Amino acid sequence: MSISRLIGRIIIALTIPLFITACGASSVAVIEEPRPTITPMAAAPTAGPTSTLVPDFISPLSLPEAHEATSLVLEGRYAAAVGILRPLLLNYRHKNNPRYAPDVRTLQEQLASVYLAWGRSTIEGSSGDLRTLSIAYDRLSDGVIIAPLAGPTRSALMQERDLAGMIIAGARSFEQLNTALAASARPTELRSSAEQLVETLSRINEQRADYPGLQPLYNDVLLTTAKLYEDDPGAAQDEQIDALRRALELCRQAAAAANPPAEAVVCAERLSERIILP
Repeated sequence: MSISRLIGRIIIALTIPLFITACGASSVAVIEEPRPTITPMAAAPTAGPTSTLVPDFISPLSLPEAHEATSLVLEGRYAAAVGILRPLLLNYRHKNNPRYAPDVRTLQEQLASVYLAWGRSTIEGSSGDLRTLSIAYDRLSDGVIIAPLAGPTRSALMQERDLAGMIIAGARSFEQLNTALAASARPTELRSSAEQLVETLSRINEQRADYPGLQPLYNDVLLTTAKLYEDDPGAAQDEQIDALRRALELCRQAAAAANPPAEAVVCAERLSERIILP
């Protein structure tokens, strides 16, 4: 083989790989790997002040104060119970929330019941003393103001208050009657007011004969009124008989009491001898 042909084959051998490499490079696509994405993390919660949920409605009946007041009433400590229930009622009444209306009414009823028990307890311990009865009257009046308009508690308060008021008024009228007698007023001039007093106390006696202080007062009024007829029976015979009969009737009423004063029996016997009964 000649040298020129050998050189030609060497050139072809070197050229073919270069050609193949150039063609492959132009036909192969370059695939880029996806870049990694970074997902932001949620921020960690920061510590803050803790809070306690407060209910929007708290019944006053569930409060410790209400339960304490009930215990105080059972112990007879009415003043302390009123000292708790009264401001509690005023506080919830001023809220003007319809949701509290039923509980406010119940509080009113409870407080009024405490005043009723307190007034009755004061009356029982009064022994008819006017000052003590006046205190009871005031307590019962406070209860009437607080109690719901309709209900047995208010009715009972009014009844007790009115009875106490009648006793107080009767005792004061009797004092005025005795003052007038001491000032030498004519018995005939005092009979009308004395009879009104007898009528008032007689009504109380029919309702509550055991009312503290009633019987001594009632008996004194009966005997004093009888004396107004006996001491000045009048000039005419018929007038005298009518006056003495009325005096005897009054003395017998006093003598019929559970614990009649001795003067009542003596009065009835004396007047029986003065008049001739049909």
